[in-house]
Amino acid sequence: MEQIFLFLKPMIEAYAGQFGPAIQIISIIGSLRLVIKPAMELFKAYVAITPSKSDDHLPGQFENSKIYKAVVFSLDWFASIKLK
Repeated sequence: MEQIFLFLKPMIEAYAGQFGPAIQIISIIGSLRLVIKPAMELFKAYVAITPSKSDDHLPGQFENSKIYKAVVFSLDWFASIKLK
């Protein structure tokens, strides 16, 4: 447990802004880039491998929602994340 904390400590400090606002912004942007894209691909893959065909429309429906489009636009604008 202590090793995990030692690994996460610099990251938490960077998120908190201990190293300055520039490092804080870069840390948050980097984390978003590491999490958002793979999460969407995992969601699409999970839906594709389920035996039920009734849920195959969920990724498209989710990506066409106004909330998703607003979030993607905001991330693209502020964090330079390119999502379809």
